[in-house]
Amino acid sequence: MLALSPFHTQHLLARWAGVSSKRVLASLPPNFAEPYRDQLQSVLDASYAVGVSEHHAHMVNVDVSAQGWCKLRGKGLAISHGMYPTIFGDCLLALTKRRIIHLSFSDNGDAEALVHDLQRRWPCARLQKNMNETKPYLHRIFSRTDNQHVLYSHLFLRGTNFQLKVWEALLGIPVGHLVTYQHIATAIGHPKAVRAVGNAVGANPVSFLIPCHRVIQSTGAIGNYRWGKVRKKAMLMWEATRCG
Repeated sequence: MLALSPFHTQHLLARWAGVSSKRVLASLPPNFAEPYRDQLQSVLDASYAVGVSEHHAHMVNVDVSAQGWCKLRGKGLAISHGMYPTIFGDCLLALTKRRIIHLSFSDNGDAEALVHDLQRRWPCARLQKNMNETKPYLHRIFSRTDNQHVLYSHLFLRGTNFQLKVWEALLGIPVGHLVTYQHIATAIGHPKAVRAVGNAVGANPVSFLIPCHRVIQSTGAIGNYRWGKVRKKAMLMWEATRCG
């Protein structure tokens, strides 16, 4: 429980969401995933009908040299990182060659554990703390006004072909919309690979910017989230206020 008066609680909520507390509450029915259930079937279908898959394929720009570093597990690659407080808790943001390579969250501010996980993903890369390089990207990722789509061309991803397809599909989910794992599987042409899609969603290396939090269960339940169900609900609530 917050040790705050009702007035200060409303003020804090308004500052966090960027809109009035009344609007926050108005945008969130008791079961706030429920209103999206009728939209689930159409969101990705409509997006892919107008070529979202091809659109994001060139925006997630992993060139030949990048692929080489991926195969070498980052050998010869310099990765800059920084730990920051955000509206969703402490996060580790990492860049290489001015491209976003990693974004993860911590529940207890344990930066060492997040850096260790980053090193595990890129075992042969050289990691260095560099707040000056990473901080400008952090502000753009969590800005209420900046267009996050501009950052998609700055993604540097390492994954299997299947994982890359799933992550591209996630980029096609508009802010304020939700889809299911089944819809993602169908959209990438593997309708029976729902479990594999779930694993790929969970392996997303760039949390929030690649919006794996917008994927829910077919029942309409919020479902699990690698960085915690409470954080997932907070992200969806924050985005709902922007679209209300």
